[in-house]
Amino acid sequence: MVAQSISQSRVYPARQSRLDLVMHRAGVIILKYWALAITVLLGIIVCAALSVPLLTYLGLNEIAKPIFYSLHLICAQIPSHSFYILGHQLGMCARNMGIYGSMFIGGLVFVFSKKRLPGIPWWVWVLMILPMAYDGLTQMFGLRESTWELRVLTGALFGFGNMWFALPLIQRTVTQMMDNPPPAYNAYPVQLAPQAVPMQTVPVQTPVLADQPDPLTPLPTMDTLIPTSQPDSASAAEDTSQADSTSSVVPET
Repeated sequence: MVAQSISQSRVYPARQSRLDLVMHRAGVIILKYWALAITVLLGIIVCAALSVPLLTYLGLNEIAKPIFYSLHLICAQIPSHSFYILGHQLGMCARNMGIYGSMFIGGLVFVFSKKRLPGIPWWVWVLMILPMAYDGLTQMFGLRESTWELRVLTGALFGFGNMWFALPLIQRTVTQMMDNPPPAYNAYPVQLAPQAVPMQTVPVQTPVLADQPDPLTPLPTMDTLIPTSQPDSASAAEDTSQADSTSSVVPET
């Protein structure tokens, strides 16, 4: 069981290190090419809208119709508000062509400036989107009828304003994050195997009895075993002789 947990603790950090390496490389690529990716996506949308009438004119309706219906997700495609090429409708209306075309051009300018294009303050961005808001709302509520020139112009101002405000702001945020990275945080820490704790020997204390001799005290000798109050041999012999002489004396009658 312990061997299995140790093997898992060796495998999990290896997998995590590979995942961290892949995520780090993906993050570096995204931070380096994010503006180019946005610009390419906008270019694909604009080219798809322009290709619809050309493909239809060439008789390639099997390709033109899916593209046209896919672009309906981002544009109403009202025929009276759209441009026509070779007698066929573009994939987006005039206003959306101005919006996405200007955003594509703004992205190209930002990329070719090596992402050094200075941004605009928020109030300038608001001023650039207000004309389209006024033109679109008044037309929607039937207060006035817009023209294709106003649709393209207001849409272009809206698209340029968005790119001119958003792209430099994103670049400043990314630069600040790279200069001051946040502290590392691991949401799922790896459960390592518990390390073996070395056993400590605790000395066993033997209870000391009251009458137990001290091991440092020397053993008693022969002299200490004989008590001092015992009479010696000479005094014992004298007492014996006195007792014999007393017993031999007989009283006279």
